[in-house]
Amino acid sequence: MELDDTDRAAEETVSARDRVLAALRTVEEAGPAELTELCQSLKITTIRKTLSELRNEEPPLIENTENFEGRAHKVRLTVTAPYRSTVRVRQDDTPDTSTVAGLVANPPDWLPGQLDVYRQPKRPPVPTRCLLLPADRLTRPGSAPAPL
Repeated sequence: MELDDTDRAAEETVSARDRVLAALRTVEEAGPAELTELCQSLKITTIRKTLSELRNEEPPLIENTENFEGRAHKVRLTVTAPYRSTVRVRQDDTPDTSTVAGLVANPPDWLPGQLDVYRQPKRPPVPTRCLLLPADRLTRPGSAPAPL
C-alpha cells in the first residue's frame, strides 16, 4: 500500500529524511516548527539536522525562502525530491545483492540451504581449557598444582 505525503510525513517507520521531504511536498514552504508538527514524532533538532543535510546534498533538494519562522528561514523544495528506494537496481535490472533488501529480492541459489543449516540446533562448545590440559593437571582454585 502506497502512502500519500501527509501519511508518509507522520509514519514512524519512514526515515527522517523521507518524512521531511514528504511534509514539504504537502506545503509550499515551512519552517522547522511547522515541519515538527507535520512530522509529529520527530524532534525539532532532528528536523533542523535533516534540513541541513538536504541543503548540502548535490544538487540541493531544498532552499531557504525570504520568509522566517522565528529566527529560522522557511524552506521549500527546489526539485521534485525522489523517495529513496530500499532496493538498489543495477543497470541490467538485477537487484543489488550488497544489501539485505537486494538479497531478499533475489536470493542466490545457495542461500536457502545455508539458512537451513543456520537454523539447526547447535552443540554446546567444549571449553578450550579442557582440550589443552590433561585431566591430572587441572586443579581447583586455591589448591596446590599437581606435581610433575
